Amino acid sequence: SIYRAHFATGNEYSASLVNCAKVYLDQEELMTEYKKKFRSNIYDLNYDLLTTKPNQEIRSLIKWLGWEWDDIYLSPHLNPRSVATASNVQVRSPINSKSIGGWNNYKEMLKPAINIIVSNQKYIDLIS
Repeated sequence: SIYRAHFATGNEYSASLVNCAKVYLDQEELMTEYKKKFRSNIYDLNYDLLTTKPNQEIRSLIKWLGWEWDDIYLSPHLNPRSVATASNVQVRSPINSKSIGGWNNYKEMLKPAINIIVSNQKYIDLIS
């Protein structure tokens, strides 16, 4: 999705699938360190579960935050606040799972990035 986003000038890392893979691995490494130091302050949200079982995943997050439950959390697309980002259309749509597994449609094109990620002993199942 970084590669498809066509970020503005200054984000050259997003113009190459190889660079995107390297940025991803750097982020993974950084988060591993932060999780070692600040585990109780970091919530791991499973995007697939968020989109396929939003009630379960959102309730888990709200509980972790210590907030009181409100059913409006299940309908973020109804929030009238202003959004001034590229995701403006997305935030006005209900939670859905349309993008799950979509990368498989581009598996051949993604091979260079997949090879970089797999060579780092992460996500070995990507090559199967």
